[in-house]
Amino acid sequence: MAQISYEPNRDYYRLLRIDSEAGPDEIRAAYRAAMRLVHPDLNPARQDSTAAAQELNHAYDILSRAPLRAQYDQLRREYLNRRRTSATRARRARRCRSQRAPRSVNRRRVIDEILARVASGLLNGLTS
Repeated sequence: MAQISYEPNRDYYRLLRIDSEAGPDEIRAAYRAAMRLVHPDLNPARQDSTAAAQELNHAYDILSRAPLRAQYDQLRREYLNRRRTSATRARRARRCRSQRAPRSVNRRRVIDEILARVASGLLNGLTS
């Protein structure tokens, strides 16, 4: 049985260049077309053809079996939801930071206040 995991840089749908809603016939046609491009017997000069063919075989094995595809789709959805959630949090954090005054303005204000107090203390003879 094939091991199922989702890695975003090895998305099986993207590897076969198909939509996630593709049917069995589309998956088979995409697999065969992709395999013609990377098969070691058809491309002996390509150094990574064996590894690419194995990866395509694995992708086809997962996507061609309904129960395995369902598990893969679930893992893929969970990853995409986590990614979407973290992106939303980052956007909210940026929005909150942008609504506050910039740090440089706050620092400048504090430095101006300190210098004003020091200057007023020097003028009043409080500091030496």
